Amino acid sequence: MLRTITFQGQSVYELSNGRSTALIAPQAGARLLNWKVDGQAVIHWPETADWSKPAHVRGGNPILFPFIARHMVNGEIGWWLDAVGTKRELPMHGFARNAVFGVVPMSDPNTLRMRIIPTPQTQAWYPFEFVFDVVYRLGEAELEVRLEASNNGVDPMPYYMGHHFYFAVPHDARERWEVNIPCGQWGNQDFTNGSIIERSAASAVTPLSDPKLSDRFHLGLKSKEISLLEQGTGKGVVFALEAGGNVPWFDVTTWTQDASSDFYCVEPWTGLPNAIHNGKGLRYLSPGSKESAVCVLKAMGY
Repeated sequence: MLRTITFQGQSVYELSNGRSTALIAPQAGARLLNWKVDGQAVIHWPETADWSKPAHVRGGNPILFPFIARHMVNGEIGWWLDAVGTKRELPMHGFARNAVFGVVPMSDPNTLRMRIIPTPQTQAWYPFEFVFDVVYRLGEAELEVRLEASNNGVDPMPYYMGHHFYFAVPHDARERWEVNIPCGQWGNQDFTNGSIIERSAASAVTPLSDPKLSDRFHLGLKSKEISLLEQGTGKGVVFALEAGGNVPWFDVTTWTQDASSDFYCVEPWTGLPNAIHNGKGLRYLSPGSKESAVCVLKAMGY
């Protein structure tokens, strides 16, 4: 069921289906705020969020488009070079997470579709005739998320998109929680020049208590299923990657802010930071074409 409610003084949409509820704010970057199963938080959202700067709130699921994370020119973050060499400014993680999305009517009461199209500001940053949709479909213990990019212009459109899920994990319980991400390589970004440093992955399973897990790229994914689970209880989330759509997930990134943060992020991405320059996951969408990337989050043990 879909309805509007007031949450933290804001008008937001609530999806509910059996045991599951999710709150979403189209006006704040199509942001999933929280997801609860039987009243327990799967997705973290702070009780005292600063709604004057929603893109900076550590919680929910910020949507990353048209680029992900840090892009840079000559070491200066927030800039990129277009096909003819013009240097253009673009916010880190793109502009979608700050955008006001419109709601597209749907007949399915368990689905919320949201959309942005170009504005004069986005044209200055990113001169393409895009349509970008974020679609959430809520099941009784699962959440499907679809990202759709369309090119209505006449030039090939460079892009790479992704998620920034903040999962509710108490900081003092991290030693009991593990990610299982079978992959071939681990990577990190060199913040001085934007390049990606890769090395062979040592294992698929890593405890969240390992400080080296934060800001790690998991590349060469070997499974369409990954997980974030608490050992002993089985509580957590199993991701079904490649759950539809026609764009593969290039990477899964893991990150948290610090040792006292009561969240851990597991983030499927279709490309790596600075892909506009290093090419790792960079896609060019042909004029008149549409592409989508889909993942399904399955709540376990709640």
